Amino acid sequence: MKRQSNAAGPPAPGEVSFLGISVHPKTLDEWTDTVGQMIDEQRKGIIANHNLHSLYLFHRSREFREFYRKAVWTYIDGMPIIALARLYGHRLSRSQRITNVDGGSRTARMANLLSWFVSRCCGGGSGRAPTASFCAADAHEGWIL
Repeated sequence: MKRQSNAAGPPAPGEVSFLGISVHPKTLDEWTDTVGQMIDEQRKGIIANHNLHSLYLFHRSREFREFYRKAVWTYIDGMPIIALARLYGHRLSRSQRITNVDGGSRTARMANLLSWFVSRCCGGGSGRAPTASFCAADAHEGWIL
């Protein structure tokens, strides 16, 4: 899978760029298919997401920008990103926003069914990640966080 560009030049297929960021709009079904395909092909890669807070951090942190440059694709996690993309002329729909709750739950069910190993990084402020990890591991048998 082609890496996200986040640099000057033409966007990769399926990539939408605006305000310096690049995202790969996908519906939940497309997201699940992409994750499954990566696993079936034994490809490793960072799957990132953008929301309004990550957009802010992207413009303030070189390390954050470097993280997104390493991502194989970046999904949209926030209606403000959909709205901003529309303002820049991209025809995106609400169905192309994937929350971690929706995507994570579906991935967990498929991981249990198909014996996938899922590694997940929970972000947030100090002290928040252990709580999120506990909740996700409790809700999704077989996840290692």
